[in-house]
Amino acid sequence: MILIGAQLLLRNGELCAHSLRVAPMVHPLDAIAVVSAAARLQLPRRAATTAAVISTVNTVLAVIAQRHKD
Repeated sequence: MILIGAQLLLRNGELCAHSLRVAPMVHPLDAIAVVSAAARLQLPRRAATTAAVISTVNTVLAVIAQRHKD
């Protein structure tokens, strides 16, 4: 996720385009991983909730960015 954010800040058009392509796939997978870890009690509830909310918001933003790119 950090790499995707960094690529969006660079002025390299190819890197930015790559980030916009992969972000809508990466962020939902992050959310699924967090929910899965929480279900197995591998994460504290509060940390899991925070991470799930962040990943969900990132997913929405990635989809919005993808739509505005086209």
